[in-house]
Amino acid sequence: MADIFISYAREDRARAQQLAQAVDAQGWSVWWDVVIPAGRTFDEVIDEAIEAAKCVIVLWSHTSVNSRYVRGEAHDADEHGILVPVLIEDNVRIPRAFRAIQAANLVGWDGTTTARSFLTFVDDIARLLGPPPITDTKERVWRRAAETEERRAKEEQLRRNAENETRRKAELAEQERKIRQAEADAQHRANTHGELAREPDITIRDWLVFAVLVAIMIALAAVGHYADKLFR
Repeated sequence: MADIFISYAREDRARAQQLAQAVDAQGWSVWWDVVIPAGRTFDEVIDEAIEAAKCVIVLWSHTSVNSRYVRGEAHDADEHGILVPVLIEDNVRIPRAFRAIQAANLVGWDGTTTARSFLTFVDDIARLLGPPPITDTKERVWRRAAETEERRAKEEQLRRNAENETRRKAELAEQERKIRQAEADAQHRANTHGELAREPDITIRDWLVFAVLVAIMIALAAVGHYADKLFR
């Protein structure tokens, strides 16, 4: 008989098959697809499989919690101390008799054997059965793949943070440049306005000096002309 028995509702057959294949890939034998030989009853076959199993995985879903067969199989496994419950759907109300037993969480699991949730689940099974029969090298490869995936996710997040920080600094530098340019333009306009404002004063003064000099020259010329006539 198999090392592991998987209990599930008929409606969850696809999820049970997905899990059975992943667990089987670890090297454990799995009993999940019920085939009743001629001359045997369903209850007889199930009872024998559970008695022979070293671990019973119960898939809790909104359907299975209401299944008399699944609840019965979970009860038998609990009595033998080999029950490993698994949640495969959100917001499932586990039957009261089994709520004290921590359930593994495979909600949203996509079937990959390198997913952290599945590797944690494998560890849960290993507490009952010992390390999976796969080679240590293969296990290290899987765990290294999971660690690599996590590291890449962190590196990608750090890269995005660095890009955002660089962009923020560039925006601040551009704002400071515009402020400095605006201040320089304002100063230039002020200087230009001051020079233009001073130019009329200088020009008027020059004209006044020039006019006075002309008047003096005219006066001197007139005096000279009158003196010349007087002495003749």
